[in-house]
Amino acid sequence: NSVGGETLTPFTINDLNINISLLESAATLNCPHDYSGTCTYTANIVASASSTSLIKKIESYAPKADLDMIKLAYDFADNAHRGQFRKSKEPYIVHPLAAAHILADMRIDPVIVVATLLHDVPEDTHITLEEIEENFGSEIKKLVEGITKLGKLKYRGIERYIENLRKMFIAM
Repeated sequence: NSVGGETLTPFTINDLNINISLLESAATLNCPHDYSGTCTYTANIVASASSTSLIKKIESYAPKADLDMIKLAYDFADNAHRGQFRKSKEPYIVHPLAAAHILADMRIDPVIVVATLLHDVPEDTHITLEEIEENFGSEIKKLVEGITKLGKLKYRGIERYIENLRKMFIAM
């Protein structure tokens, strides 16, 4: 698998080799607000993850990135979610931090990592998209808004997608 010409390598989580492709990542990073169990990626990545390790990871592949912005986004999201817990009993910040680590492992643009850290804030706190824009700019606001919209899409499986393509070709 590759992103922008960069080859992605598998990484290990709890002795499972997981090769993340863009399609798998899109499904994985969909915010499962109603899950009752513990997200496998979240639980295993965050066990050793922190904002400091995220910043070091990003610095290793994007040394010119605005690392202060990443720390600010983490602190902002952490403060916004303070006292909130998911159904799994994990602190709310665990999921965005795990998602940010997954993207950093894939060497994704740090601006997208910032938006990932913030993606649950307007949905699940009193903070609005306008406040995100005031603090982080319009680009981050648009990315957060896009991630929020993606989370509302339902993945109906590859079989349904293939069936829709088949119907379209027959109609042509």
